[in-house]
Formats: sequence, C-alpha cells, structure tokens
Amino acid sequence: MGKEPGLMNKSLIGIPIGCVSAAVMGYLLARQSSGVAGSDAEISSQPKNPSEMQAAAHGTRTPESLVKIRSAAQLAALKEDLRQRLKNSPTPDHDWGLRERVAAVLTTMSPQELEGFAKETLPVNMNTTIRSWPMMYGLISKETLRQWCLKDPAGACQSLATIHLGAMAGVFRQWQQRDPEAAQAWLERANFPQKDDEIKAMLKRNFLTQQVMDHFSAARESLGQMTPEAQKQTLEEWSKLVAHDPAKRDELLSLLANRGDGELTEKCYQKLIGEMADKSPNEAANFIESTTLDEELKNKLNDQVLGDWAMKDPVRAFAKWAELERGDAPPALFPALFQWSINSPGAEQALEWAKKLPPGAVSDQFKLQLIQGWGGGRFHQAAELSASLEDPRQRIRQMKLVRRNWQTGWPDGEKAWFQKLPQADKEALEKPLE
Repeated sequence: MGKEPGLMNKSLIGIPIGCVSAAVMGYLLARQSSGVAGSDAEISSQPKNPSEMQAAAHGTRTPESLVKIRSAAQLAALKEDLRQRLKNSPTPDHDWGLRERVAAVLTTMSPQELEGFAKETLPVNMNTTIRSWPMMYGLISKETLRQWCLKDPAGACQSLATIHLGAMAGVFRQWQQRDPEAAQAWLERANFPQKDDEIKAMLKRNFLTQQVMDHFSAARESLGQMTPEAQKQTLEEWSKLVAHDPAKRDELLSLLANRGDGELTEKCYQKLIGEMADKSPNEAANFIESTTLDEELKNKLNDQVLGDWAMKDPVRAFAKWAELERGDAPPALFPALFQWSINSPGAEQALEWAKKLPPGAVSDQFKLQLIQGWGGGRFHQAAELSASLEDPRQRIRQMKLVRRNWQTGWPDGEKAWFQKLPQADKEALEKPLE
C-alpha cells in the first residue's frame, strides 16, 4: 500500500431562559388574553424576589419560597394549559418565549408535583433516552425533570429508578455536573429495590463518563473500583469522549498500553478513530500513522476511516480507494457503497465507477454488492453489471437471479433485454439455477 500525505497515508438540551420574571408576566398576560380558566388565580402575581426566580430557572437553585400552594383542580388545569400551549405552537422547539414561560411556571411546583407531572409525560419505554422523546412531551419532560433535579436530586433519581431508567440517567448527569461530590456520595450509599447492581453499575459508568472529562486522574482511580467487564465498557466509552482532546487522549492510550489487553486496545482505537473520522478523515488518518501500532492494525483502522469517509463523501472516497490500487476490497466500504447506490444520482455514479474498475476478483466483489442492492428494482443496471462479471459461473448465476426478479417486477423489460443477449447467454440462462 503506497503512502501519500494527508488522508490515507496508508491505504449534545439546555433550555435557554431569558429574564424569567418578565416571562412570568408574559405568561400571565397570555393567559388573561386567551380566556383559559382554572389556574389564573394561582399565578396572578409575580414572585416576591425575581432574582431568585431567574437563578432557579438558570439551574443554580430553587428556593422553596417560589413554590405555590395549589388545589388538585388548579394543578390539573395548569398542567393541561401547558400541554395545550406546546401542542398548539407550530414550532415549540424554537418558540423561546413559550419555553421560558413553561420553565418559569414549573419552578413554582413542589418536588412532589414535579414528580407527578414527570410520570405523566415520560415515554412508556423505560430505557428511552431523553434526546429521542417526541418534541411536545420532550420539552415538558426535560424541563420538569430539570426542575425536579434542582429541588430534590436524590429523590428524583431514587423515584425514577423504578419509573424510567433513561430519565434517571439524565437527571443524575445534571446533578453530577452541578455538584459532583454530592452526586457521588449519594450513589455510594443508594439502594434500589429492583436491579440494584445493574442500576448502580450504569450510574457509575455515567458518572465516570462525565468525570473523565473533568478530572481524568480521579476517573482513573474510580475505574479501578469497577468490575473487569464494566472497566472495559467504560474505557470504550471514554475513547469516543477524549478523541478530540490530545492530552486526555494520550492519557487514555497510556492507560490502555499498561493494561496489555490487545483486544480491548483495538476496540478502543476503533471507537476513537471513528469519532475522529466523523470530524476529519484526514486528521484520523494522520493520527493513525503517528502511532506505534503494528501495521496490520493500522491498515484496519485506515480502512475504517475510508469507510466512514465514503458514507459522507462517496465520490471522493471511492476515487481515493481506486487511486491506491489495492488488491483487496475493504469490507468497511460495502455499507457505504450500498448507501451511495440506493438513490439517484448516486446509483448512476456508482455504476460508472464500478464499470471502470480493472477486471478481476476485487472488481467482482464490488459489482456483486451493487447487483444485490439493485436486484429489486434497478434491473437494467443490475443486469449490465451481472454480464460484466469475470467469474463465469458467478456471471451466469447473477444474470439468472436478476432475470427472475425482473420477470416478476417488469416482464416486458426483461423480454426486451433477453432478446438482445448473445445466443450462448440465452441458452445458459434457460438452464435451471444451480
């Protein structure tokens, strides 16, 4: 494999809160003009201390003086009003004024009220991550959970352990970012009624995920307290996190080298390189070349970079592979080839690229990937590549398979194609499929 400079040397929801005291007034005015009944009285005045309200909404503290006393009917009306306002907004994710009003009102709820509201809006799937929730429920849930975490983080995590693990992980992460020592102290003494070991292991991994970015040496000490399997999972997660931080990346690689686990080292490098290549394939390739890894692993990692690049920029990436004049077809390129070829103009570009490949086994491998991807619709292209395969047995076999699918999907087109074939091909295609 020839060297060349550059690529292929070898072959994160914060809800912005403005002036919350003004937002509360806007909420009141909007409610008065809308004529919605049921909860006007409970929020008919601004907080006595607007600076406290603003600090609470920004995530620093939530004074108990902000909590309002409500009847069950008032609370129900308030929650329904919040839902409807988000539902009726054409762009709730960008309606910053509305989101500020939602946040401002939620700061006036007690931890118990926030817990109840969170249960009503959480997704059914216990493991769903916060980032993947539907927009309307996501906005309410995320802010409800954030306010609950500010008021009672330990209670929120304990309750969510039996309600929703994905939400609990998100709340614990917020707590750790705000007060890591308190979060860690609680985790050490916490007990969960169900799956205690599993939940603790998950939270500890999450804790270390944040800690490694803030205090690598402390995270390394915490790592030693985990089970061997949990340590491996955590190190793989760290590999993605530190990919763009040279200092922490060097610390991680030194830690891996001292462990002497070749399989784990390879997995971690794959995670790290994947993250780097997502930002810059050229940076990733240069980094691989700078390491002291053996040539076999360097080649595998370079193939990974090439595959990642091809998923984003197939025209340039596949042209680069052709320039390398390699005698193999990297498996990492096959998913990218399929992705490139499923729609126009990629399908036509991929076809022309494949037709220009030097005849041989490698060319056949790429062509087979395209033929199999096109077998259900792009019959002309699949038939053209099938007829160009070098392996005579594979050539006839693929032509038969394409013809069978073509007869089912578009028989007239198949007949026209068949009539133009050489007589020897016609006779071979009439025989049973081997």
